[in-house]
Amino acid sequence: MKHNWLFWIPRALILLFALFTMLFSFDVFNGYDPWYRIAQDFLIHNIPFFALMLILVISWKYPAVSSVICYLAMLFFAKIVRSNGSIYSLLSFTVPLFIVATMFLLEYLRRPQALPDADQTTDKA
Repeated sequence: MKHNWLFWIPRALILLFALFTMLFSFDVFNGYDPWYRIAQDFLIHNIPFFALMLILVISWKYPAVSSVICYLAMLFFAKIVRSNGSIYSLLSFTVPLFIVATMFLLEYLRRPQALPDADQTTDKA
């Protein structure tokens, strides 16, 4: 099946956004902690990255589910980032997720719905 731009763009954007969130996990490499503490902190800081990768995997089959999850993730990020007080950091985390979620929703709505076969609609008594 040939996919159009509405299939690929949101998936590429969520991958880029996941990589953006992963950048914030590199601050654990300060060189003063033991290696196991650094590895633990690195994994904890990458939880948003892993969650976004899970959304990406789900989106291949279920764009409507991914849309809802992206909207919920947007609200979750807004709650976390809002405590910082900077409108720019709030927008940098919520706007990409809003765009991706809306594109997943549009992809779902533009999909042709499967029609039931003629054999299944007739009563066989």
